[in-house]
Amino acid sequence: MLKNESSERNYERKYEPDERYQELGTSARVWHVYNDEADKYDTDLVEGMSGSLDVLLIFAALFAGIITAFLSQTAQKLDVDTGGVTIALLNEIIALQRATTQNGVDVSSIPRASSTSTPSTLILWVNGLWFTSLNLSIASALLSVLAKQWFHQYSAFKPGSARERAFTRQFRFDGLEKWHVPLIVGLLPSILHASLGLFLLGLFIYLVDLRPSMAISVGILSISLGIVYLITILIPLVDVQCAYRTPLTDILSNILRYYCNQSVRVRHIYRLFEQLQDSLPGPSE
Repeated sequence: MLKNESSERNYERKYEPDERYQELGTSARVWHVYNDEADKYDTDLVEGMSGSLDVLLIFAALFAGIITAFLSQTAQKLDVDTGGVTIALLNEIIALQRATTQNGVDVSSIPRASSTSTPSTLILWVNGLWFTSLNLSIASALLSVLAKQWFHQYSAFKPGSARERAFTRQFRFDGLEKWHVPLIVGLLPSILHASLGLFLLGLFIYLVDLRPSMAISVGILSISLGIVYLITILIPLVDVQCAYRTPLTDILSNILRYYCNQSVRVRHIYRLFEQLQDSLPGPSE
């Protein structure tokens, strides 16, 4: 295997030597070498990104289906509860009938049943959290599909000579880096993480109204998962060798480094200002 790899990288045998003064010509060896190395790099890049996007799409689809199943039960409570209104009206009718059969009972003292019903605050919170979670899940799936199309365009066929193919590839790669496509793809799982967090929060609120005893166990498990998630993100900020590094960790690291540099600069300026004050002559001088 190593012998085959070394033979593939022996470009002096693979490609004929360039003629004199044609070392940068349209079909020079350097362009073929660049294209071969770039193809290997791009293949690994596109396959790795596409693999992660495929997993993300599957998870987003399954998770959206789970949220939809829960919403199908709770979204009905946002509408007018016709059953509850009917029961309230029947109770009012029965109370009026009893009042008419009894002497000394004032009919006007019987409270009137409301013909409208409003959902409780907990139900509003639950549906709001779950609808937001569903939107985030769909957004991550949409962005994943768009990212796969971006990489498809990036790896599309490049016509022309060896030099033109090299220039086209470098132009596409520079655009990929300029518009932070790898960073966007790396942050897509964070959208699903936020969606999952909102879903668990909504599930906890829903169980508080339904079964408080079950809400305690779900709440403890959700908080434990949240703590573990935060630890895996924050540990690489302390230990550079930690393997729990993600694009979100890199962003937090850059932000932390920026503010640390700013604080060092402020302290340095303050120290220079103090030295300048000490060097100035006093009033008596």
